[in-house]
Amino acid sequence: MGSHDEKLQRLHDGELTPSEAEALHLALTDADREKLLALAEIDELVGNAVMSQAGEVDLWQAIQAKLPPQAAQPVTTASHQATVHAFSPARRRLMGRATAVVSALAMAAAFAFWLMPAAPQTNHCDIESLEVAGGSATVLKVSGDRGDATTVLWVDHDEGDEWETL
Repeated sequence: MGSHDEKLQRLHDGELTPSEAEALHLALTDADREKLLALAEIDELVGNAVMSQAGEVDLWQAIQAKLPPQAAQPVTTASHQATVHAFSPARRRLMGRATAVVSALAMAAAFAFWLMPAAPQTNHCDIESLEVAGGSATVLKVSGDRGDATTVLWVDHDEGDEWETL
């Protein structure tokens, strides 16, 4: 199946974005329209066949029939009572307050870190001297959007100049 046929399939399934679908609709040929109609027909035939065979299927009744019957029994054992009432109301209130305080502190710390200005990034490179033989050089400092600065070395030279690497 080619790329174009995959796009037609995705168009039929509604998987394309509105802009992609509109662009594809504009580029459809008669053969493409026939393929889309055939896909719609196959979709309808398969859906009708499945619905006619399925009818009214009640899955829960089929599952419940296979489960063993159980009588509802109240749980009154001492161990169950101990686990249900392990925390007294005072202890629950204390744990709720502690959770609220810790959450408030975490939110305050996150807000403080968000407001804290970021330190400008630098490479700690300083230009102490610049010697140019047979040409000219310019040192430019350019300020960035975030308060950082970039240093640019602009060197003009003639074709016959000899270069010395650092």
